[in-house]
Amino acid sequence: MYNSIKGLSLWHALLYAFVLLMCNLSIAKENKFIELNSLWDGSEIRVQATHSGSEIIFTISNLGSDMDVARSYEIIEDDLNFSQGNFNLNLANGNEVTVSIPANEGIYTLNAEQHPDHPNEEFASATIEIFNSKIASSNSTDSFLDTATEYIEEPNDLNEEIEFQFSPNPFSAHLQVSANKNEFINQSYKNDYTLNIYNAQGVLLIEQDLIDVSTEISTQKLVPGMYFYRIFSEEYIIDTGQLLKN
Repeated sequence: MYNSIKGLSLWHALLYAFVLLMCNLSIAKENKFIELNSLWDGSEIRVQATHSGSEIIFTISNLGSDMDVARSYEIIEDDLNFSQGNFNLNLANGNEVTVSIPANEGIYTLNAEQHPDHPNEEFASATIEIFNSKIASSNSTDSFLDTATEYIEEPNDLNEEIEFQFSPNPFSAHLQVSANKNEFINQSYKNDYTLNIYNAQGVLLIEQDLIDVSTEISTQKLVPGMYFYRIFSEEYIIDTGQLLKN
């Protein structure tokens, strides 16, 4: 009886040693396949997309070590470039930054660069789709899209007749927005047009209802640089373009 138990224990010990050896060989092979580059700063970037009210909120997080240098991100709207910017995440600033854009119907993707020596991926990405007031979002690691242009949604007949002028551009403390049609101030169309001004990172800074033929906007709080604007009428994008502050 004793010899049987002893023999069984020895057999288990040999089996355990064999399994442990195979596991070590597998781990060694895996480490050889994903060999870490000593130049990698250890940062691990992740992106999430959420929807809140009239905004899409992208959250860029760093789950690893502090970033050694700033990197770039780009927001793609329906395969077209919407905005871009830089981020530098570390423990001092909470390892997180958010970027907000208008929640219009379409597909939006934010691609954030990983460290160039990251062992697994070039970019961290998150995609959100808004359609008929419904939302679908996902995270992915798709390749960075290399397109840059702008678009205008198809407006209705009245909107096709209305054009907007910005003066001066470049501007300083004030910006004048003018419409070319007297019908614009008709009571039935008041509050139907909204001007949004964003910085280069896609953050909404100014939201202004356009209820008269000419509207003056205070821009004293804006720092010098490039800005983007969009004019909305209900679900339509009437006009979009760039502004420059001296």
